[in-house]
Amino acid sequence: MAVKKRNVYKVSQVREQMKEAVGSDRLELELDDGSVVHAPHPLFYSAELKAELKLLDDDDTEGIARCLLGDEYDAWIDARNTAEDLQLVLIQVQKDTTANLNGRRPTRS
Repeated sequence: MAVKKRNVYKVSQVREQMKEAVGSDRLELELDDGSVVHAPHPLFYSAELKAELKLLDDDDTEGIARCLLGDEYDAWIDARNTAEDLQLVLIQVQKDTTANLNGRRPTRS
């Protein structure tokens, strides 16, 4: 009788591999003037951020954008972007992440 092999994953290695696969745990969003604002990558939202987002209505795009961009929200808006623009960016990030992770496998120890 064949013995089934057990999969063991080292969490720190998986986390680092996923950061490498998607580029970073933070998104860099370049504005038209060349400046950059940052938001956390959706794969790496903290428990605190998830709790804050959970309190918001799904259609509260401004609240979501403020939550994700934090102190950089005003720079985002001053650059003539909208909260809805951030939603479009997040959709693209989701597509890119899916493409980057397609066929990848976490590191086993």
